[in-house]
Amino acid sequence: MSLSHHLPPPPGDPYYVYAPHPYPDPQRQGVLTLFVAGLPDDVKPREIHNLFSSRPGFDHCLLEYTGRGNQVVAFVSFVNHQAALSAMSALNGTVFDPDTGDRLHIELAKSSSRKRHGDGGVYRVVDKRLKRKERAADHENAGDGGNDDDAWGEDDNGGNDVVVIDDWCFLSCTVVVNQGLSSIGGNLFQIYYLLEQDQPDKLSSDIPPCSTLFVANLGHSCTEEELKEVLSKQPGFHLLKMRRRGGMPVAFADFTQFVLSGKWKPRLSHNCSTSLLKGSLFPLTPAAEIVAEAFSVRIQVVFCISIFLAVLFALARAPALLRVLRRVAARAMPPPPPPLGRFGVEVTARTLVRASDPPPGFPAVLPVSNLDLILGSFNVSLIVVYPAPARGFAAVAAAVRAALPAFLSRFFPFAGRVVADAATGIPEVACDNAGAELVLADAGVALADVDFADADRSLGTIQLPYEQGVALSLQLVRFKCGGFSMSWGTNHLLVDGHGLTALPTAWAEMLRTGGLSWEPHHDRRSLFRPRSPPRHGASLDAEFTRYAPGSLVNPLLAAALVRRNYVVGADDLDRLRAAASTASRRATRLEALSAHVWKLLAAATHGSDARCRLAWLVDGRRRLDPAKYDPNLVSSYLGNVVTYASRESPVEAITSSPLADVAAMAGAAIGEVFRQERYEELVDWMELRKAAAFKNGEKWTETVGIGTGSPAVVVSAFVPFRVDGDFGFGSPALVMPWVRPGRLGSAAMTVARSPREDGSWVVSARLWPRLADAIEADPDAVLKPATAERLGLAGRAPAAADVARHASRL
Repeated sequence: MSLSHHLPPPPGDPYYVYAPHPYPDPQRQGVLTLFVAGLPDDVKPREIHNLFSSRPGFDHCLLEYTGRGNQVVAFVSFVNHQAALSAMSALNGTVFDPDTGDRLHIELAKSSSRKRHGDGGVYRVVDKRLKRKERAADHENAGDGGNDDDAWGEDDNGGNDVVVIDDWCFLSCTVVVNQGLSSIGGNLFQIYYLLEQDQPDKLSSDIPPCSTLFVANLGHSCTEEELKEVLSKQPGFHLLKMRRRGGMPVAFADFTQFVLSGKWKPRLSHNCSTSLLKGSLFPLTPAAEIVAEAFSVRIQVVFCISIFLAVLFALARAPALLRVLRRVAARAMPPPPPPLGRFGVEVTARTLVRASDPPPGFPAVLPVSNLDLILGSFNVSLIVVYPAPARGFAAVAAAVRAALPAFLSRFFPFAGRVVADAATGIPEVACDNAGAELVLADAGVALADVDFADADRSLGTIQLPYEQGVALSLQLVRFKCGGFSMSWGTNHLLVDGHGLTALPTAWAEMLRTGGLSWEPHHDRRSLFRPRSPPRHGASLDAEFTRYAPGSLVNPLLAAALVRRNYVVGADDLDRLRAAASTASRRATRLEALSAHVWKLLAAATHGSDARCRLAWLVDGRRRLDPAKYDPNLVSSYLGNVVTYASRESPVEAITSSPLADVAAMAGAAIGEVFRQERYEELVDWMELRKAAAFKNGEKWTETVGIGTGSPAVVVSAFVPFRVDGDFGFGSPALVMPWVRPGRLGSAAMTVARSPREDGSWVVSARLWPRLADAIEADPDAVLKPATAERLGLAGRAPAAADVARHASRL
């Protein structure tokens, strides 16, 4: 397949063909030069130079306008074959022009025959377009001038070539030393003196005398007579030769003596012709001795005209210049590479750590409460991700190993195992100090390269599976950038959202201070005992379903859901809250976001179902009567005090109602279960059923989460729970719960506050593809993909502030 840029392919054979090269060509094993195609027709040589010069082993490059339509190619040479292969591997397929999508095609050249011309950092241009048009000799152009008028030099058979040093053009038969730069009326013009080719290393104060000047930057209409008139007034002038090869003229002036001794001060004649001035040629002396002459009125007029013409020319070339500038900017600040797919995590150590000082008199078996049994036994984790600390991962691992035994002594049930009672089948916690699991692992990727927008390929990979009965699996995963994650894996029987987030907060306090300002309350049944006799409303029976294969969606249907992570900015939350509030009712931020999600669900459901549902997991600690439930015990209680609230509504009602009305519906649904009696009814409901159910190995789950009936999204809000995860190695950048849903078929969203405390939220969602599409197509873009940049994990280097501020006292 041949490639041309922007225009139909020219007649004749294609200049190159895209073809993969899976195996190296033995005949090209020693080739040092790369062939580069796929370039736009307005490419500049400096763009090629800037792209390749940062590659190890770069030597020089050549840009060639082939004359075959708009085809432009480049040849880039390296000091060895391996450097050329490395550059080809890194840059082949790169999008060179963001506007057109042009991609580079790079392969080894047929040979390394394109030798370097001149000395120093050199890039060259060969322009064969004029040769085809005028049947003239090849012209070469250096720099970023961009038009054929800048082309000058000998043809290919002339023995000389054009090189570029500091953006100025000179013959390759000489080495050029700049003697200064002056400005009169804003115009710059230069004089150089030349060294012999065999003296290129003498670019210092001991440079031998030279009697030849090189004069550049002359006007298009400047004549040899005009320049000779100016230079002949200087002592020792001998001969002037001007060259004009299809573009701007340059000149060489010979003197009978060394003219740049520091005492020679050429002056501008006020009577020289305007054609010379248009070209901005003014003789220069060394920079320290430049003296600007006053203008005559005539010079000022000419200068103004020149500026006006330059502005017109720039406007005419503006589109092309803007394209070049955009390309340069795109490569100066390249976009981050696309995130990787699923990466691997290799476990390097897995050990059991026991409590160092088990509390005396602690029961050998800890029964769980009826509220714990409602949600049942399944693994749940809290993933905490940290940027790279200054002291490194080894210090983190050492601190965790040292502190974990004392931590388990305060949180003793987490050193045990979740087991089933042999007689009743009801789960319980064996507090036998079997040990918490400490896992160390390596991820072969940097945090900046993790695709956090894909929850399965990020959080789902970071969190490593662990056995069902383990009460605590503490997992440290090191990333290539030095950052790490710390996952707190446990069983939902032991914690709800309040208890799960309390673990890293207590951990951080113990490592910073050596103690704990509160004591965890582990007696599960002391708070939530069934009433006598147990009683509950009839509606509870419809809210729960047996978690059995016959009641669940098939595993392939459950696996069709996709998992995504999103970031919701503080400004978006404030805007939603304002839209969801009225003069008589101010919506909460959770209600406002729920209303927005409900509308997105209705839009995705439209045409396939007449109704849709939203549900919420609600923490009830704040609604317990302090006269009956000790507030200190309630706040330090880590077990489950949660329930579901749900509301079903017609799709048309959701889509047509203002956001404030939908938010009010959400608030009303939450308010119905946000009462103490609801939790007491749940305790009684489970008391009447657990004996028979668990003996047969059964358990329940909320009907709304099964995935049958009208489409439903279950929202689990962790935003009331602030995690202080700084245990001496800096604050985390991400805190997010993680659950593997098994065969649950409803959509779900877990909403957590950003640990940066900037008012933003992070959402981890399990969605039907159609709902995911509706979120991504949302014109308000409230839920934005959680990239490493948005999470603050892209390219953050260890800072001095991340050094441990508190030595561990454990």
